[in-house]
Amino acid sequence: MVTIIVGFIPVLNLLSPAIGGGLGGYLQKEGAGGGAKIGALVTIAFLIPLAILLVVAGGLIGSFLPGGVGGAGAGAAAGGIGLIAVIIIAIPSFVLSIIGGVVGGLVAGE
Repeated sequence: MVTIIVGFIPVLNLLSPAIGGGLGGYLQKEGAGGGAKIGALVTIAFLIPLAILLVVAGGLIGSFLPGGVGGAGAGAAAGGIGLIAVIIIAIPSFVLSIIGGVVGGLVAGE
């Protein structure tokens, strides 16, 4: 939830996975290893609804295109583009969440 809420703050948008992972790692109080696991789980919890939203939205947008523009394949193509966008977002999100989780776990351990 923290990752999603912080994601709406323009200045902190790019750091939202690190902040969410850091808070998760801190609250777990399991050190760096536990923080890294929580950071990865934070990203998964963030990306699943995002993936569903982008694929469904892409499919809906494609379905409203006129038949001559792309036909039935346009919805699938638009949904595929949404899925590619999620994959592109996933890589830096995983890295930032894991780093945030490790830092949060280390801070909690002190």
